[in-house]
Amino acid sequence: MFNILIQLSFVFLVIMFTKNIMDMKKYNDKSELVVLKDLDIDRDKRIMDPLLIDYKFDTRDVYEYIKNNPLKHYCNGDMCLRLSDFDTLNDVYIYKNDELHKDLNIKNMSENIIEKFQNMYSFNSKYYCSLLKGKVDIKSEKNRNNICLLGCLHGRCTVYLYNPKHKSMLKEDNIKKYGIKIDFENDKLLYIPSEWYYSIHNNENSVLLHLQSDTYFTSLYNEYRE
Repeated sequence: MFNILIQLSFVFLVIMFTKNIMDMKKYNDKSELVVLKDLDIDRDKRIMDPLLIDYKFDTRDVYEYIKNNPLKHYCNGDMCLRLSDFDTLNDVYIYKNDELHKDLNIKNMSENIIEKFQNMYSFNSKYYCSLLKGKVDIKSEKNRNNICLLGCLHGRCTVYLYNPKHKSMLKEDNIKKYGIKIDFENDKLLYIPSEWYYSIHNNENSVLLHLQSDTYFTSLYNEYRE
């Protein structure tokens, strides 16, 4: 009897893992950007379309930290920058840095935002921040997570979203003609559906928030897949 229960549990888990992974990889090839005036969405329902949402971020701690810690440094690969370098250098950036997010003291705000999109199986939430100054182009990357959110805490930049149906065109020089162009400015929150690609193009000074989350059934798969 015990062996039968073990076998049934194993079969159940295999089914759940397979179903959740297959559901996550589905996309709507006719999706368009949906603009919302506030963060009012249906809970426990997968969102297939990109959302651009008005959201008032509390950035008091962000400005205070940057102002009061000019010698604090953060690294992108082999390059490290101090916060004071953003006053003296041009075309520099710190991208998707989890230590920066921690230091800016905005974890509670981040949790309050991402929980609006999560369900009972959500797992492995991660939070990052980016600082961008001048001309910075972040090449297109794929959303490999169940939930991917981008917030503009300060400044403005341009984000291009690419439906997965355009995957084969991503290496073309004129890829932008296939994308949805978004003028991403202060107090905007962007939800990017699973499997979609996005790129960020900056010409001013921007502070960005990155939030992502998986589920118990997709976390390991998302960590190692292409």
